[in-house]
Amino acid sequence: MKPDQLLFEEHLKLPEYRQGEILGYWGKVNAGVDNEKGPVWPHSLFWISVPERVNSKISKYFLRVELTNYNTLAPAGCFWDVEQGSRLDNKLWPCVTGPMQAGFRTDWSSPFELYAPWDRGGVKAHAEWVSVNSAVSWKTGKSRIYNYLEIMHEILNSEHYHGHR
Repeated sequence: MKPDQLLFEEHLKLPEYRQGEILGYWGKVNAGVDNEKGPVWPHSLFWISVPERVNSKISKYFLRVELTNYNTLAPAGCFWDVEQGSRLDNKLWPCVTGPMQAGFRTDWSSPFELYAPWDRGGVKAHAEWVSVNSAVSWKTGKSRIYNYLEIMHEILNSEHYHGHR
C-alpha cells in the first residue's frame, strides 16, 4: 500500500470516524463499485444518511471520493449512482439552500469534484476559501476523512437540505 492509502486506512479506525458509522451517519462501501471487491485506490465510496423529504424518498447519498495524496490534498468527491457505476444524474443531486449551497453546484467545470472549501474542487478554484471558511475547509496535514463526512452529513441533515433537485 502507498503511504497515503495507509494513512487513510488508519483514519478509518479513529473513534471519530467509527462514531459516525455507529450512529448511522455515514459508512464506507466495500464491494461492487470499480470491481467486485470495491473501489480501487485512490477512490473510495461512502454513503451519507439524509432525512426523508416531501419530494424525495432518498435515505442516503453515495459519495465517490478521490483520495490521491490523502491528507495533504483535500478529497475530491461527487455524488455517485452505485447501480450505474457513474456520477449521479444532476436531477438527483441534493437540493441545498443557504450558506453552503454553492458546494452542491452541478454546473461547474469539474463534475467529479464539489465546489466547496472542504473539497479539492473548491480549494483549487478558490485557494482563499481555506482561510475565509476555516470552520469547514480542508486543512492540509490535519483534516481527516471524518471531517469531510461530518460536514457533508451536517449540511445534508440541516433545514437547508430539501431532498433531491
